[in-house]
Amino acid sequence: MFAYCLNNPVNGFDPSGTRFQDPNCRSCGGLVEYTDSGTGSYSIPEDGQYIADQENFSASSWPLGCSTVGKSGCGIVTAYNILISHGADVSFSDVYFAAYAHGALDNAGRDGTDAAKMIEVIIDLDPSISISYEGEPIESVFIIYGFYEDGRRIGGHAAAAIHYWNQYFIIYTGIGVTDDCAYDLNSYFSAIDECDGISIDGWIAFH
Repeated sequence: MFAYCLNNPVNGFDPSGTRFQDPNCRSCGGLVEYTDSGTGSYSIPEDGQYIADQENFSASSWPLGCSTVGKSGCGIVTAYNILISHGADVSFSDVYFAAYAHGALDNAGRDGTDAAKMIEVIIDLDPSISISYEGEPIESVFIIYGFYEDGRRIGGHAAAAIHYWNQYFIIYTGIGVTDDCAYDLNSYFSAIDECDGISIDGWIAFH
């Protein structure tokens, strides 16, 4: 009933019927344009395709609490890419609204999304996907990066590693300090860990 204002009718409203507004959200101006596909979700041109640039695609400006998908939506983009890699019949908005439904936003979206809850979103939207750290073949991986300064974690990021051939993976929305591909995950993780202030905090494999 209140999907037009992200289930938050107190702080969100839509006087024109086409634009969600959150007057309390200064970081994103409180404005975002949606196109209703008529199916109860919001369609974007990239639906059904991998999203390779979190900051520059059709839903980058969508609000994520008091942030935006482009700034803090790495977990949602990662979950979407993983679902697409498994052939799930989902749109980006399916994943976006599921993140809200699972209470996945951290610090009102300023700190992105909770990785564990985004894993729940993936399984909820495609129950045929299984999780294991040792099972083969690995079809996709939810990667969790950590940014550190003086031994203190100051931020994080998420990206999807999608299996293509043999041990070859493409890394979607990676952090840009290595090539966006890997001939095996161990070498990729080692390369990240060799970068000053960046490490792989964890990863979850999907089959």
